[in-house]
Amino acid sequence: MDTGHDPGPDLPQPHAYVLEVPALPAHVGTARLFAAAVARRFGADETVDMREHADFESRDKRVRELCNGWPDVVLEVAGVPEAFMDALRMVSIGGRVIEVGNISSGLTVQLPPSVITFKSLQIIGVATYPPHYLKKSLDFLSAHIDRFPYSEMCDATFPLSRAAEALDKSERREITRAGLLPDR
Repeated sequence: MDTGHDPGPDLPQPHAYVLEVPALPAHVGTARLFAAAVARRFGADETVDMREHADFESRDKRVRELCNGWPDVVLEVAGVPEAFMDALRMVSIGGRVIEVGNISSGLTVQLPPSVITFKSLQIIGVATYPPHYLKKSLDFLSAHIDRFPYSEMCDATFPLSRAAEALDKSERREITRAGLLPDR
């Protein structure tokens, strides 16, 4: 993935790998294939399809093949507790797990603290941000709106007046990601 940042001649170029999690029911299963294609269009070098790598050992092996070892940083965005546990198990000793996906207080994991201690892990949760980052994000989107397929990230759009319906369908996993449009 070209991030515009050159880490220098002695360090490897950054790469993006996407670990897909089977959080969708069968009637929207094609969204997983769609997600892999979109991830590649956004710059992901590889994806790991959990239909092909259904158990942790298989996923772990594939990620290690792709990364030439365990990754130093794992960004978990799936919002599935199993993905968080996979991230903790896959990241290298002394590595970092950036947790963005799991925002529901109703989702839990059983985690032996020794996993964190013995691997000397840093776990960084990201849910909110200082307001000035919203402007930076919107500036980035505005500058790159034609470079990446942002419109393909939503598989359904709703007018703002139907936001509750969009949330309900998302929660029931009838849709993957809803977009809200201003009422006209």
